[in-house]
Amino acid sequence: MHQRRQSIFGFPDFHGDVTRKFPVFFEVLPALQTALNDLTGEGHDRISSDHHLIINLGILAGISMMETILLGVNGFGPGAMKAVRSLLEASITAEYIRLFPDEYDDFFEWGHIERFKEIEFLREYLPKAYAQLEDAIIQDALVEKGRVEDRF
Repeated sequence: MHQRRQSIFGFPDFHGDVTRKFPVFFEVLPALQTALNDLTGEGHDRISSDHHLIINLGILAGISMMETILLGVNGFGPGAMKAVRSLLEASITAEYIRLFPDEYDDFFEWGHIERFKEIEFLREYLPKAYAQLEDAIIQDALVEKGRVEDRF
């Protein structure tokens, strides 16, 4: 008969150290998880585009927070810091759009600038990858960048 071995991930002793050092945080964590589940499990029809973006960024931030905790309590600090970067960026963007809802269109239009920059990077540093791009993709990126570049 095949015997199953117990799988251990991370550093089990580290988990106890973290939860003992931050008891209040781990006491309220279930409420945070419930709030995230309520946000992600609820339909959000008939809301403005900027509020829809804020909700999606909030979901991303919440997921990044849970990933940070999972990695952190298991001793994977560098991985947790990568998740924190996503958490920080989503939170800052959501708050910026909340404070300046008129900037919503610019937020999306900036994507055309970034796409053009990525294609230019390929052209300059990875010519073989650039050569595989369809001409229509390159032309579309050029047209869209030209359409929005005066805004920035």
